[in-house]
Amino acid sequence: MIYTKSISRFGRNCVDFLVTLRRLKELKVDVFFYNEQIHLLSQAGELLLTLHAGIAQAESENKSENIKWGLRRSTMDPDSPAFSRRCYGYDRNEEEGLILNIAEARIVLKIFDWYEQGWSIVKIKKELESLKVPSPTGKSKWPVKTIENILTNEKYTGTSVYGETESADFPSTKRTVRDPFEVHRSRNHHIPIIHERQFKRVQKLKAKRSNIELDEHGNKVRKSTHYSSKKAVTRTKKTTKPQN
Repeated sequence: MIYTKSISRFGRNCVDFLVTLRRLKELKVDVFFYNEQIHLLSQAGELLLTLHAGIAQAESENKSENIKWGLRRSTMDPDSPAFSRRCYGYDRNEEEGLILNIAEARIVLKIFDWYEQGWSIVKIKKELESLKVPSPTGKSKWPVKTIENILTNEKYTGTSVYGETESADFPSTKRTVRDPFEVHRSRNHHIPIIHERQFKRVQKLKAKRSNIELDEHGNKVRKSTHYSSKKAVTRTKKTTKPQN
């Protein structure tokens, strides 16, 4: 027997819930739901559970929509706490919002400067680790994804962005990219670390160096060649003519 507190704890997707219960029933495994006081193997068990599961899913869908509505509503105010979520380089002050973390801000500057000088993200990762700079989570190793996120975070220009992605409709847990017109921005929200011109230059470099591109159908595909800082340096040496 599987002993469960309630139907909502067992599953919130009605279809998956019933498929699982029927499989368990075939295996002669009983499921007891304490809050509803229902046994799966009882005479009317599956019927009652189907009704309760439908109600539980409807309640979850309603709660999900209410949360989304509340978040959209809050972002209409530029002083909303939604715009003051802390990221590496900043601390959060309850009165002032985002304030600079000087030590971390210097690392952010270095990461942008190194990338603009032609360093690869892997080279930046190795340099940070050799300098024993703690990662945003306080670890000795820097994930490549963390450095990529820093290089694409518009918050470093003083603009706080909210709502670029959102949860897909319940019960999916995936996040979807929102329409750019629905994305909320609060400009001059806090002290910038990176000048907007440098940020834009880095975004162009990232697009140029990326080995991912969109095909004619809008699907992501790998390029036949990809950027290499070593190759770039080698090409530069070969094409440089000796001066007289």
